[in-house]
Amino acid sequence: MGRMSTDQRQDQIIDTAMKIINADGFIAFTTRQLSREIGISEPALYRHFGSKDDILIGIIKRMERLWFFVAKEVDSISCYIDKVKTFISLHFEYIEQNSDIVAILFADEYMRRNEKVRSYLEEVQAKRYFYLIEMYEKGRITGDFRAFEPKIIAVIILGAIRATVLDWNMSSSKYSLTRHGQEVINTLIKMIEPTVTIKTNI
Repeated sequence: MGRMSTDQRQDQIIDTAMKIINADGFIAFTTRQLSREIGISEPALYRHFGSKDDILIGIIKRMERLWFFVAKEVDSISCYIDKVKTFISLHFEYIEQNSDIVAILFADEYMRRNEKVRSYLEEVQAKRYFYLIEMYEKGRITGDFRAFEPKIIAVIILGAIRATVLDWNMSSSKYSLTRHGQEVINTLIKMIEPTVTIKTNI
């Protein structure tokens, strides 16, 4: 097997770090354990990532790739209802296919203690939040959505994604997140779709 390129080695480090964190938690995650799992020395590890926090930021950047993909797909859709469906479903699909990333999604306590990592994560999360707000504002104007406050809808949608993933993770992934997620999507769409009143003459 040939020598890994820098990008390949960094991807391997991120993949292995996510597996360790997801299996054992942040407290058990050390660069010593990570280098041992990969089969390289700690100094070699630090040539790619300057610190443990830089590795965690690398994991968040992996999440950011998801965001860029979601935004590109959603932007290509004209119907606002379909935009919301796609926004949510792509999150579920990606997380189900990359389940080790779940640990970083629920690392609130750890993040609060690490300013550098928390700031980067908040920046990535804010992109999704403000994207949803703008989408809902435009959908209200076109009549695709009910006249709810966009900020509240953004919180509800992101909260629904988070809660659904947490429930799936707590079940040890015993069912399909994507299939169950469709039920969540259907419920959210019923909430935001404008109601049609049929008038009858009596």
